[in-house]
Amino acid sequence: MKKSVTKDRLAPRLRHDYVAGLRFDTEVQILRNGRWCDLFALIEGNAEDHFGECLAQCLETLRLPSAPLPPGTAARWDESVQSGKLGHLHAWLKCQEIPVRIEAPTCLSPIDIGIAALQAIDAGAVGMLRLADGHSNHWALLTGIELRQSRPRSLLVLDPRIARPWACGYNARLRLRSTTAGLLYRALDGERHTVVVQQLLILRCV
Repeated sequence: MKKSVTKDRLAPRLRHDYVAGLRFDTEVQILRNGRWCDLFALIEGNAEDHFGECLAQCLETLRLPSAPLPPGTAARWDESVQSGKLGHLHAWLKCQEIPVRIEAPTCLSPIDIGIAALQAIDAGAVGMLRLADGHSNHWALLTGIELRQSRPRSLLVLDPRIARPWACGYNARLRLRSTTAGLLYRALDGERHTVVVQQLLILRCV
């Protein structure tokens, strides 16, 4: 007799949940003026440029206008947000009449990071991460989360330093399990190294 397969064995062990407002049957796209358009991306840049890019990507994903940052602003804000100082950024958003609130949750452990990201995605918010790999740091867009039995396992991100994916909502995966050097960060092209999450910003419509 054939052994019966239990319902638990048939249930998927891994699930990917993505932020609302993204489509990626081809390129990663967002709705702009009622039409699906490719998500804005820089070809080259440094950490400050990536900050401005990820901020624009977050706003576009929320279907909000993404005005260019004033010259020199990204570098100053990139430094200030590391310590949770968001006053200048909120003032600029208010001046631009962009109805969004930015939060900088305290992420002391991979579990904290995973819970904050999951709660943001479930609430229809978007996020961006400041990552350091020992040689440099940069910002990446949070596009989704990988769950194992409803528990956060990895963050799915769109990294501006890595080639854009095709028919996929992320180009790198951040494993939420500590190693002696940090968290395992693996790109879809196979490259892997460890990183430290220096900051997580969550953007919500108000």
